Amino acid sequence: DAVNVMVDVGFDDEKEYDSADDEANELILHDEELGELRHQHGAIWDIWRWEDTDAILALLQQVARERNVEVTNNPIHDQLFYLDETLRRRLREQYGVTGWRFVQRRGDAIFIPAGCPHQVRNLSSCVKVALDFVSPENAHRCVSLTEQFAKLPRGHHLSEDKLQVKTMLFHAMGYISSALEAEQDKLPPPSTFQWELHPTQV
Repeated sequence: DAVNVMVDVGFDDEKEYDSADDEANELILHDEELGELRHQHGAIWDIWRWEDTDAILALLQQVARERNVEVTNNPIHDQLFYLDETLRRRLREQYGVTGWRFVQRRGDAIFIPAGCPHQVRNLSSCVKVALDFVSPENAHRCVSLTEQFAKLPRGHHLSEDKLQVKTMLFHAMGYISSALEAEQDKLPPPSTFQWELHPTQV
């Protein structure tokens, strides 16, 4: 999993958006799903479910063929494409997949569950702090991701197992086993327990 905290953003509207290239700015200042962004500051996030990964991969493979882009690895891990308004619409219409799209502002913390495809685009200058961690609920996804990363070619920025999730899980299980044994030693012998049955009152 990951948490991303926006600690500071730029606020100068005139300097950021006062440009002769109005057509280019229009792509940034208006969003089909979020509406007017002229006075928004921060970053736009798109997050999809882990279960939608295969559909997104299928779309990206299709887009790569259409644009004559060679795909040698996983297009999500390689960050080959940004899913703009047109591609997000295709994802909805062709695959029935819709994600969560929102603006992260100063002070906002975004939690990304392990393995969930996501993308981010800054609306203004931003300073963010990101932290990766392993939650018990998503440990199995971390293992799956580690296996995917291991198949990437040597030298890929994700090919090195920096997380060491299997080692982490091994030590966690060792700690749990030791804690359970310690608690068991504190319990009285089974023969000292007294059980009583009480008739149910109607």
